[in-house]
Amino acid sequence: MRGTSLKALFFILTVLVGQSHAADTVLPQKHAKLIIKVTQGKQLWYFGGWTPPDSFTDGATDVTLVASGKTQGTFKWDITQGSSKALFDGDIASVTKTDDNSVLLKAKGLSAGKGDVWVRLTFGTQTATRKIEVRGPKLLEPAGFADSEAGDPCTTNGTAGWRSGIIYNIRNQFGELVKNAGLNEVIGSQVAVESPNNWPPGAPYQTAAEAGQFFDLLCVSGPFTPTPQVPGSTLSTRLIDKIAQTWYSGSLLTGGGVKIQTNNAYRYIDHGRHADIVSPVP
Repeated sequence: MRGTSLKALFFILTVLVGQSHAADTVLPQKHAKLIIKVTQGKQLWYFGGWTPPDSFTDGATDVTLVASGKTQGTFKWDITQGSSKALFDGDIASVTKTDDNSVLLKAKGLSAGKGDVWVRLTFGTQTATRKIEVRGPKLLEPAGFADSEAGDPCTTNGTAGWRSGIIYNIRNQFGELVKNAGLNEVIGSQVAVESPNNWPPGAPYQTAAEAGQFFDLLCVSGPFTPTPQVPGSTLSTRLIDKIAQTWYSGSLLTGGGVKIQTNNAYRYIDHGRHADIVSPVP
């Protein structure tokens, strides 16, 4: 709410056809090493079916896997584990291609652990398996808060009310910062604890979250009922209202991306806080 405001990974499976030889031995072609590369150019990410902002450069929602060393023949690709997290283009777990050594892999859900998606390539009598994980936003990590007096409007300094910044880090399921993926908020019901009360709920907030961090700015200032007060040395326990909030990462569009937290914004007479926090969201 605003009152104002990871070159390429690669896996090489080397299968020596015939007798083993020293690495520097020149072999006849029929005894040469058969090298199959399964190449993943970037990390695979899931954002609930949404496309992250162009500023997101740590991965993509789909990646191309390539078998190098051979360009002609029959390439059979199978997802042997983790098909609920990733599928090939067309939402299939198995595909056979002739004279085409690449396949598109698309994210379909968050991995529970690293390497829990297994992709197997079969070329003739040889196989190679690549273990991949699907990253994605998972939770908001509290990183502090700050209270100050506010003018009218909240973007100005003054003594017309209060503003509180609630700071969070955006983390994926492996504890890594999620940078530049976008974050947005959906505002729910406003429940008055004290009446009369005409405090406005504020506007939904969106940010690119470039560094993987953001703050929710809660603010009430101006001629409202009850009259907001500036924060004192001891903060008041006088609760005026509660506003439901739901947070998503993976898009700048309201409600777009992966749901990562729900909470209520508790607005007191002189400050604001998040409470009733659920993160990650089951």
